[in-house]
Amino acid sequence: MPRPSTVWIGWSRPYRNWGGALSDIIRTRIYLAPGASWQDATRAHGERFAQVLPANTTLYVAALIGSGFEVEVEAEAEVEAEVEAEAMVQP
Repeated sequence: MPRPSTVWIGWSRPYRNWGGALSDIIRTRIYLAPGASWQDATRAHGERFAQVLPANTTLYVAALIGSGFEVEVEAEAEVEAEVEAEAMVQP
């Protein structure tokens, strides 16, 4: 299982490619499957968002869809620039 900070890097790179910045993030939700460490997840969240401090909710859930997934992160952002919908679906 990759370290939580590795997952954050993979998640944030495409967002920046669409013109967003981590400073645009206003709220996050962390969903933890059984067996996931809330300490590791919240530590990685704190490291990644130390300068931004978005509102956060962390929840344990019964399961996540996908074999082996332990943590899912949902983020909300406010951006001023318009982003083309097509750009958001490109890999």
